[in-house]
Amino acid sequence: MNKAVLQSVEPTQTATIVPKRVLRGIAFDDITLRTESAWLVKGLLPLEGVAQIYGDYGTGKSFLALDIGHSVATGEPWRGEFKTKQRMVLYLAAEGHAGVSKRISALQKDRAGHAAMTLLGDQLDIRDPKGADLIIEQVRAWHEERFTECEPGLVVIDTFSQVCPGDQNGTEAIQPAIANLLRIASELHICVLIVHHSGKDASRGPRGSSALPAAMDTLIRVAGKSNPHTATVEKQKDGEDGQVFAFSLETIELGVDEDGDPITSCIMRHEDGPAKSAKGKLPPSAELALRALHDCIAEHGEIVPDMADNHGIRVETWRDACEARSLTPTDTPDARRKAFKRAGESLELHGRVGVRNGWVWV
Repeated sequence: MNKAVLQSVEPTQTATIVPKRVLRGIAFDDITLRTESAWLVKGLLPLEGVAQIYGDYGTGKSFLALDIGHSVATGEPWRGEFKTKQRMVLYLAAEGHAGVSKRISALQKDRAGHAAMTLLGDQLDIRDPKGADLIIEQVRAWHEERFTECEPGLVVIDTFSQVCPGDQNGTEAIQPAIANLLRIASELHICVLIVHHSGKDASRGPRGSSALPAAMDTLIRVAGKSNPHTATVEKQKDGEDGQVFAFSLETIELGVDEDGDPITSCIMRHEDGPAKSAKGKLPPSAELALRALHDCIAEHGEIVPDMADNHGIRVETWRDACEARSLTPTDTPDARRKAFKRAGESLELHGRVGVRNGWVWV
């Protein structure tokens, strides 16, 4: 091969550009203790993140969300003891706008002080980025036009089902909604609190995919369809979980309508101390379910996860034992399911059992 041919096959030399190295992160020795609070409601809601209140119909979950929101909007300690940072609150009443309006009127009548809070009744789809954009735009607009003295801090979405229609059971179906909730919290540097329904079996958590509660920083379960109601912190990413709070709903008169009939709503009242047990004798079905639970724990009991002092069983095991003992004379799947649910709620309300993350104990 001649020299000319050799020269023709030699690779062409080009200049190589080496990018400048950028160091990311923080050196171990440069990390210092943060003394500023990372809480919007200390020990309950993060300053930035996503949280969820869930429960069955009629348990008072929306009243709890509104009560927490009002404390943030006024800067008053929640329950008189949980310090809050006063921030602007946007309450998206995607379900029952008229009812929420009356509840706000009840708050205005019952409690003094300026509340940096606004009520939004728009219908949107939180799975669509445009739905998240609308919330972000509204928060910024209300801050700039009306509440300039108060930084945005909390968006309440009531209820999640109304802004996330369709399938909520599949992880892929729910992920766009989760991503948009996180984006709202991140872009506005706020807490997003969603109000959601429990599944058919309330002991197994919120309705739909487990990906939703897994994404939450705070998860609060509300139970009880009569006074007292209970709110249990089932998950607290950066704080203490397991806290139980009791509250009652009191009917107050707001005025009269055009026919002279009273217009009423409820106001939330905090009970002192931990959740108080309901008084009175247990229903026979609850007594039977309690005996079944004691027997199951004696035979199959295990340490409840994250609760080293408690032995319990899975709710499914308890349900199977109750069905074998016939809590109801009507032998249909629906009747057995409802009887077990009523017995469980009665035992929980009386303080005889604890239920958390699919486990039950006495």
